[in-house]
Amino acid sequence: MENLLSKKFNKKERLSKERLFFLVLFLLANLLLSFALVNGLGVSPADESIYFKPNTTVELEFNIINSESNSFEANLGAYGEIKDFMSFENPTVQVNADAYRIPFKLIIKLPSEMEPGIRTGGIKITPLFEAGGEGNIVAYISPQIPIKIKVPYPSKYADITLVVLKVDEGTPLPLYVKFDNLGSEDILKAGAMIEIYDPERNFITNVATPEISISKSTLGTTRAEPGPILKRGLYRAVVKAYYDEFNETLETNFTIGDPLVRIKELLTKELFPNAINRVVFKAYSEWNTELSVVGFLKINDNQNEIPSFKLGKGEEKEATGFLDTAGLEPGDYILNITLAYAGQLKTEIFPVTISEKIAKPEKLLTTPIIIMLIILIVIILVVVAVLIIKKKKKEKI
Repeated sequence: MENLLSKKFNKKERLSKERLFFLVLFLLANLLLSFALVNGLGVSPADESIYFKPNTTVELEFNIINSESNSFEANLGAYGEIKDFMSFENPTVQVNADAYRIPFKLIIKLPSEMEPGIRTGGIKITPLFEAGGEGNIVAYISPQIPIKIKVPYPSKYADITLVVLKVDEGTPLPLYVKFDNLGSEDILKAGAMIEIYDPERNFITNVATPEISISKSTLGTTRAEPGPILKRGLYRAVVKAYYDEFNETLETNFTIGDPLVRIKELLTKELFPNAINRVVFKAYSEWNTELSVVGFLKINDNQNEIPSFKLGKGEEKEATGFLDTAGLEPGDYILNITLAYAGQLKTEIFPVTISEKIAKPEKLLTTPIIIMLIILIVIILVVVAVLIIKKKKKEKI
């Protein structure tokens, strides 16, 4: 009796849990359906940096970008190690549907001293949820605006960065070296030599920047001339920079263009109906490191994956895929070959014909196998002949 009661109780408990589970799913589904809009707010500028000046007040203006033309209220808050120095002219901002840019002001009261270096924090914008049209909820993504305070080091100190602008191959490459003077003194002379290497660390070329002077608490930029002309690929830059009596070396990678694999030729131009067809094409890499490539073949709704293959630097090779033509009538078609590699997805099209002929079975015997079989047969015949001769000699004795 006790076991029966226990089983009944467990069954009821299980049913209760199942009902609760489905009830939660139902409520979640309704809640998700009620979210009619998820709107991302924009801000301008996206970040801000200031140089430290003791016992001063700095006012910075920003804008909320109301790209979805909604009405809501937003709270402004500060975060990070500098939040105690930050306040707002109005901590709450009213956004109206007819306003695209809504300005607000940040006030930073700097103390008498701060630890040298870059002190960080920022602004967090938190929109308040409102009821949208027809009782729906409008959800907003809360953006943040990073703020940096650059506190000078004693004597001379510069933060150095290399800026490489994006260009296509064959275009002179703009290379800029930036000197952010975070020291307490002016920099009289600053410049750099930039060495460029391929992925195997083979030297390609070098360029130099003109010398510049940089006042304290300012940013100086100098451009290397002439800009090198490079092919599509991955490169490494070694920057040997100097400012007055100080030297600094930094390294970074950069790319020219995007990785590219071209299909130079489709070798299989005739397919057979209702068969798994072997499709061969020539692929060529216009990149200076190895690429791993996958993809698929497609005619109408018939699609099959291409087995993974690799292409080395500037390599051309034959690649193979397989396509099932089940349900496709004989005739002319467009074959889509899509290749995926290094974040790229490229599709090229080729005309093909599905023949009325029946697919021939693959030849099982290739020339090397045939030669090996002939050699094996000859060896067997020689062995048999030797055995026969030995047997006859024994019989004579």
